[in-house]
Parts: sequence; structure tokens; C-alpha cells
Amino acid sequence: MYSYISDTVYNALGQIDQLTFYTGSGNRVYQAFNRELETGRLTGVHTVRDGFAPFTLADVRYTFDDAGNITKITDVAPSPVDDTMLQLRLFAPAH
Repeated sequence: MYSYISDTVYNALGQIDQLTFYTGSGNRVYQAFNRELETGRLTGVHTVRDGFAPFTLADVRYTFDDAGNITKITDVAPSPVDDTMLQLRLFAPAH
């Protein structure tokens, strides 16, 4: 029997810095947690996989107000599909 989380890395404050997901076969997925140095507040979660592109699955960023409330959540990961070539094929003149 395998666990989905195969490794956990903690920082000096005991907070999770990175999780590694692996079932014993296939590729691994890594999830890193970014924090504000002064407060330890979570500012982002970056999720990547090894093995094949796109490697970045999610790159979520959190924005806070002065009271510490989340005001915005944004996933800045690149789009997994580059449809530029598809658009060129669809709109290119026939030969």
C-alpha cells in the first residue's frame, strides 16, 4: 500500500514548505508553500510535476489587506494549452 504523500519538508517554525506526491509508479508532483518572512502568512502555492510538460500545474498567489484578510487569489501559471498553432491552422488560407 502506498501513500499519496511520499515526502514532507518543514521549515524552522514547523510549517510545511513542500509536499511530494507519489504513489510508487509514474511521475511525482511537488507542491511548495511560499510564506511572508515576517508573519509566516501563506503568500503562494506552487505545484509542479516531473516527467512531461506542462511542468507547472498551478502557481497560486494570495493578496492580503492590512488586517490579514485575503483580498485576491490569482493563479499565474502559464496556460497548459498554447493554441497559437491551432489558430494559425484554422485561419490560414487553404493551399
